[in-house]
Amino acid sequence: RFNNSRIGKFFEVGARGSKLSTEIGAGTATFMTMAYILAVNPGILSESGGPCVPPDGNIFAPEYEACIEEVKRQYITSTAIGSMIGCVAMAMLANLPIALAPGEVFHH
Repeated sequence: RFNNSRIGKFFEVGARGSKLSTEIGAGTATFMTMAYILAVNPGILSESGGPCVPPDGNIFAPEYEACIEEVKRQYITSTAIGSMIGCVAMAMLANLPIALAPGEVFHH
């Protein structure tokens, strides 16, 4: 029934040999796999200090630590929004089941 629905037809679920329960399982697995980025990415980015400046160079000052915590919350939000935009764009424009999220690129 789902395969013949508007959503099933748009994403060609039946044509790809899939069904609703498979898609729900795959979506859950993808979410669980990608959920780590919401914790890891802000942690890495906030290590730079972001826009926070330690008073008198004291990185242990309470106001600096409060600023870093606020920056982490902002990075969590922006990482989640960036992931949502990437995933929705990939689904709607390319019709591909590929999950996208912001990440870090390290060069040696």
